[in-house]
Amino acid sequence: MVVPCHRAGGTLSLCLEALAAAEGGPYEIIVVDDASPDGVAAVAQSHGVRCLGLPRSSGAAAARNAGAAATTADIIIFVDADVRVEPGALARLVGRLEEEPSLGACFGLYSETCGAPGLVSDFRNLLHRYTHLRQAGRDVSSFFTAIGATRRRAFLEVGGLPPLRMLEDVAFGQRLVRAGYRLVLEPEAEGRHLKGYGLGAMLRSLLFDRALPWGRLAATAGLVRDEFATSRRDRWASVLALAATLATAGLLATLGWAAAGGPGLAIGRLGWAAGLAGVAALSGLVLIERDLYDYLAARRGRVYLGAAFPLHLAYLVTGGIGFGLGYLFGLGRGRRRAAGTEVEWIGGNE
Repeated sequence: MVVPCHRAGGTLSLCLEALAAAEGGPYEIIVVDDASPDGVAAVAQSHGVRCLGLPRSSGAAAARNAGAAATTADIIIFVDADVRVEPGALARLVGRLEEEPSLGACFGLYSETCGAPGLVSDFRNLLHRYTHLRQAGRDVSSFFTAIGATRRRAFLEVGGLPPLRMLEDVAFGQRLVRAGYRLVLEPEAEGRHLKGYGLGAMLRSLLFDRALPWGRLAATAGLVRDEFATSRRDRWASVLALAATLATAGLLATLGWAAAGGPGLAIGRLGWAAGLAGVAALSGLVLIERDLYDYLAARRGRVYLGAAFPLHLAYLVTGGIGFGLGYLFGLGRGRRRAAGTEVEWIGGNE
């Protein structure tokens, strides 16, 4: 079992406690210290766990590959240092791989309750869980390294995780699929996510860790499938959320123009057009995302849904803009590569 760690010393102890008590054990556990400045090695030592230190911070993919190379197990399990596995989760992952020889890997999902307080953390956790639950019961082409397991021979056959700073799990899953292996989500394998988010942190993580690199890879490597957060439904939801936001901005601008004494007839027409466009876009968004909103209301209530809706709107707008910018950057990179003038992008090192 491999636990990569960088700036997660505060959650590592809870993670290791759960791993030590996990059903089906004892498991070989290797903590990989990705040059973390917060005492990871000491925490691992206090739990009697082997710690492999990297000389410099190289990213999660490199840390996981180093840990996988140091294990001896036929099934390699990855667990993030900010995840506390639920009882039976690891045994279920291993069981699926033992039961189905065609599987190259399987993975779980976050528990319904996260380990951090606050609306933003809870919303992000529920959104992530819901997005994963939609894929239960079908083969997928992406992996989830926060709580997932893969066969050693499959892992070695495809060369391990690609050396990307972001989305290495997505690329790894598609490597497995191209090699002829199946991947599935096991909904009974849950882990409680211990990381907390404020609004700014959630949107920054979405923009720089997911949307921008995903758009870039979509343009250069085609890493977009009709599943998880890149499904057609989610792409349309982002478009509608952005349209609603722009329409609202247009309406506010016309109201400001009117207050400044602009021509009444022109303002009235623009205001009506912006208002109708905004209503149409929001109606389409609610229709597309009705299942998600029902899910949130069923678990937290309608008052919670009302508070979470603007968070979801901001999430969709940020993700859509980031994906679009990343895609344009990727197209430009392709042209620079063809011309022999490419400059490496700061978000990855593949």
